[in-house]
Amino acid sequence: MLDRDLSRLKHNRTNFDNYIAGYKQYKEAKKAEQEVSKDLSKVNAELNKLSKE
Repeated sequence: MLDRDLSRLKHNRTNFDNYIAGYKQYKEAKKAEQEVSKDLSKVNAELNKLSKE
């Protein structure tokens, strides 16, 4: 019984570690997406200026 409980705890720990790693990747992707969005906004603003000239 103790072996089974230990095995279950190890499995839960692995699942938790994988969840944390996935969450960190998600946060990094969201941050990168925001940076790209800012850059795209700057490019669009510059294009608007050029098209008005």
